[in-house]
Amino acid sequence: MPAKKLSAKKTDSRGAIQNRLLAAFPPEGIAEFKPLTEEIDLNVGEILYHAHEKVKYLYFPEDAMISLLSETLSGSSIEIAVIGDEGFVGSTTLLEEPTSPHKAVVQIAGRSRRVKQETAAKFFQDRVFFSKMVLRYLHAMMIQMSQSSVCNSFHSVEQRMCRWLLMHYDRSGSEVLPFTHEFLAHLLGTRRESVTQVIGKFEKLGWVKSSRGSVTILSRKRLETFSCECYAIVRDEYQKMFDSFVR
Repeated sequence: MPAKKLSAKKTDSRGAIQNRLLAAFPPEGIAEFKPLTEEIDLNVGEILYHAHEKVKYLYFPEDAMISLLSETLSGSSIEIAVIGDEGFVGSTTLLEEPTSPHKAVVQIAGRSRRVKQETAAKFFQDRVFFSKMVLRYLHAMMIQMSQSSVCNSFHSVEQRMCRWLLMHYDRSGSEVLPFTHEFLAHLLGTRRESVTQVIGKFEKLGWVKSSRGSVTILSRKRLETFSCECYAIVRDEYQKMFDSFVR
């Protein structure tokens, strides 16, 4: 099945909305919710919230990307989910839980909308369409997190790298991903040397090009062919989510 960027229908009246989940709101929902948000710039490495601390804002990325990290007491961490313009960060706090067990860190700088958690929680309680969308989104997020766990446990570093590159391409829309090998190793929970070996292998095959501080995808078709099934499962789940919004 050919890969495709996740899509949600947009109309001219929603042109100012760059987050695809917000763009899937009914027009009256956008008119109500948009004034409650503010547009901000997010910087690489910015921590939006730490694990187990009160979440003050929900973030709806437009061209920024955010990682949810699970950390151990020893300080090790691994990425369990990535959020781009297909979703938002802080969703679990709408279920009457003011904190998150994960740390949210900006991975790619860019624009985002944010809304106060209390404001979003009231909107969640008062607007049936929003509560249904949030629950559907949480289901897709659960699939992403569970597949990340499966992938990290059973699949090779090569397969995990393919999945990771494809997921980030889908959310950024760019073949050039501004990540160092050290950063990739941190997100994948593996050694930097392993990442360098895998990227070198992919370069020889003509699938990617690596330069200082970035990796460029040259053949997403090859990456998708070599990737494990986890990528397609997560991609298709988010597409089903958007399809349910426009019915």
